[in-house]
Order: sequence, then structure tokens, then C-alpha cells
Amino acid sequence: MVQRIYKQQDLKLAFFFNNKRGIKVLKSLRKLFNIQYVFLAKKNLNSNIIKYITEDYQIIDSLKDPTILDKIRDKKINLIISAGFPYIFDKKFFNKKNKIDILNLHGGPVPRYRGGSPLVWQRIEGKNKIGISIIKTNLKIDSGKLMGLKFFSIKKRDNIKNIYEKAEKLFCNLLIKVIKKYYLKKNIKINSKKLFPSKYYYQRKPEDSLVRLSIMTSKNFFNFHKALVPLYEPPFLYLGEKKIFLLKIKNSNLKSKNKTGLVEKIKNKYYLNLKDKKIRLIKASINLEKIKNKFLKSDMSIKDV
Repeated sequence: MVQRIYKQQDLKLAFFFNNKRGIKVLKSLRKLFNIQYVFLAKKNLNSNIIKYITEDYQIIDSLKDPTILDKIRDKKINLIISAGFPYIFDKKFFNKKNKIDILNLHGGPVPRYRGGSPLVWQRIEGKNKIGISIIKTNLKIDSGKLMGLKFFSIKKRDNIKNIYEKAEKLFCNLLIKVIKKYYLKKNIKINSKKLFPSKYYYQRKPEDSLVRLSIMTSKNFFNFHKALVPLYEPPFLYLGEKKIFLLKIKNSNLKSKNKTGLVEKIKNKYYLNLKDKKIRLIKASINLEKIKNKFLKSDMSIKDV
């Protein structure tokens, strides 16, 4: 479907979100556009963001509530912006009679990074350039028209918090350009070249922070750690049935010598042996002295205590 063209004063937005990332986007949008209503997802809602909302809003636990579309029609909303919103828009939102487009802010270049946790996955895979997309939503997940794509460089030391902060700023700029180009008919150049091959990633869960010692090199582990800390469940291993969270680490050039999983103390510094090299442990969820000369594992084992 071709985008409808509006005068700026006739473009009426509804904003769907539930986290801190959305606040920055909301603030940038309200400077230029008419935001009629805000919908907050109850799932994983950061209640601290409510104080920043000056628009009328509603907290919802499902998109099945018929009052949502009633409000959208009542407010004559013609463009929905979804930023980190956890619920999937169903077919009633795509009824042509509603004359509504839905733009989704997706933290990865599509179709290469479709699905959940795209910023995390890009950092896990060691990408030096991180991509974000704005997609015109349809009934298939992350498969709608690509409206805009932007890449930004990261440094080796950048963790997931730094990456989110950089992405937030770029999302604001990219979204405004997309709206101006496609809905206000402004002559603006935007990259909309798809990145292949297509791949779908699952939404990461706390248990996915388990370190897979059998496959993870020191480089893999470094990227894995940067992708999780400080926002998500830190990487962990098991000592018997106890989870040991690896909170702060540092690279080293020391070889592991086939001692995968062993924690050693060398010159008053603690190291975890991985497949290829040792990685220095600076802080864990347990006193490092207590796990010295112990083998940490990727599965629970009572006999190892």
C-alpha cells in the first residue's frame, strides 16, 4: 500500500511503548508532531517512565481490548509508532478501513536480524557496525516494508548499555526523517537497502546467559559479556548446583592449555580457562578465592562441589 500524504497539522500519532528507550523517541516526536495518545504495555513496564508522559495514556495488557481501536478512531489517529512494544499487532489493526499505518522501531537491520533482542545478538556476534531499522508493520514479524536503515560504529569496549544509548539517539533522527519523507512528502534521502541473508532470532531469556564452554573462545566470551552486562542477566557457569555469575572480566593473552573451566590464581590475579585462552576474572557473584582451583561447568553437577 502506498503511504498517504498529509499536511503536518493533519498527521495524528499514537505511540506504543513500555521502556526508557521510548521516552527519548516520544520527546523528539512531540516537538514536531501531534501525538494524540500513548499506550503503555503492562508487560515488563518500567513505571518510572510514566512521569515523563504529558499526553493522555492508557496501560494495556493486551491488544485484544476493543477500546484501543475505539480510542484510535475517536482521536482520528492515522499513524502508529511502536518502540520496544512487546505485543504483536493483529489483523484488525491492518483493516484498510482504519487508514492507519504502523511503524516499528527495530533494533537490527532487516531481514538479517529479524525477531527478538537484535541489538544483543549483533553484539554477541561481534559486529563493529550495529544496524537499526524502521519497518512498516504487517502481519508477518519484521517482514514489512523497510522504511529506513541506519548503521553506527561501536568500539571494542562498548557494552550493551552504550549501544542502546547510541541507538536511541539515531532512532529519533531516523524516525523523523522517515515520517517527513513518506508522510509529508519531503525530499529526503534515506537508506532502505535490505541486509541479507534473512535470519530469525529468538527473544533472549535469563537462562540464555549460560556460558557454553565447549564452543566459546575468549573472543566469543568477551563479546558475550559485553552484550549482557550491565543490563541483563550476567554470563554464568555452575559450581555444582550453584550459579556463578561473572560480573567483570578482562582479556588476557595467556593460553589455557586444555584446562577449560578451571579457575586459576596467577600472580594474585584470577583467570578462567576457556577453549583457547584464559580470561581474567575481576569480579564474580562469589569471592574469587573460593573458586580458585575449581572447575566451573556449563551444567549442574552435585559431585563437583
